[in-house]
Amino acid sequence: MVGLVLDKPLGILVASWLAVRAGVGVMPTGVSWSHLLGAGALAGIGFTVSLFVTNLAFDDAALLQEARLGVLAASLIAAVAGALLLSRRRVNATEQPPPLPPKPADRA
Repeated sequence: MVGLVLDKPLGILVASWLAVRAGVGVMPTGVSWSHLLGAGALAGIGFTVSLFVTNLAFDDAALLQEARLGVLAASLIAAVAGALLLSRRRVNATEQPPPLPPKPADRA
């Protein structure tokens, strides 16, 4: 549950911060770090791989059932957390995104 609810949003936030700091990426106009945290929380909804790994990891039916329930509960918590985080932050629709950098000239 911790992996889907906390680790995914934190990993997305840290990786994005590192990309922006390194100059590899830029934050779009009107998007804040709290928007990115909300989107990261929504990433915790993806549970198909977690269920697949759960099926491979456990042979005991009781443990398998508990693990499945934990994965599905974590996905529900992630969905609610992401929705709450994003519903409180609005993108300013009047802001225009920054222009794209010019393309390099074609070499002949």
